[in-house]
Amino acid sequence: MAFGPPSWPTAANLTPHAAGLGAWSFEDFEQALTRGISKDGHPLRAPMADVVQGTKAMDATERKALWTYLRGVPASATNPG
Repeated sequence: MAFGPPSWPTAANLTPHAAGLGAWSFEDFEQALTRGISKDGHPLRAPMADVVQGTKAMDATERKALWTYLRGVPASATNPG
């Protein structure tokens, strides 16, 4: 991410591609947003770990809307943009 510190990891692919969220269920996604745990059971890294305080405050409708939006983004092997 060009705006973040150099110590930040490469941004995750949030498209529905297999290299991104393709194998994730809504439950996996919700766990990441509410508990800060990735699909593979590992804690999320900064900067995503830092936003969990905000995303866990989202209600179920907001989390589902975000999931629906991300599932509708064209699948890409790399992060778009």
